[in-house]
Amino acid sequence: MRLRRGATPPSRERIGDFVLALVICALLVVSPLVTIVRHGFVLRDDVPRAPVAWRLRIDPNVATVGLMPVLPGVGPVLAARIDEARRRMPFRDADDLLRVYGIGPVTLAALRPHLRFGPTRTSPGP
Repeated sequence: MRLRRGATPPSRERIGDFVLALVICALLVVSPLVTIVRHGFVLRDDVPRAPVAWRLRIDPNVATVGLMPVLPGVGPVLAARIDEARRRMPFRDADDLLRVYGIGPVTLAALRPHLRFGPTRTSPGP
């Protein structure tokens, strides 16, 4: 390797830093490719995926008002109405939600797969 007049030879530290930077760049490029080869390209449009909210099952007797709007057909106003109705009397099953103003048969049908009902605290325990 020929150096120009007055040029200083590169130090070993600078060469080591350069090699380290190349290795890190190679790892950043190669690791996603290995993942794609192992698992396939997962961002395809032909693979339907349900949003997390559609797999969510909540108990309307204990869910927070802030959580309820993730359910289909439930907004902040309807969530507040559900909260008010459950304070008066807890829901035993999904059909009890029909007593909430704004929930009819169509909304209830959309909600059913996302609801679960656990024990309610209507009486004092032993």
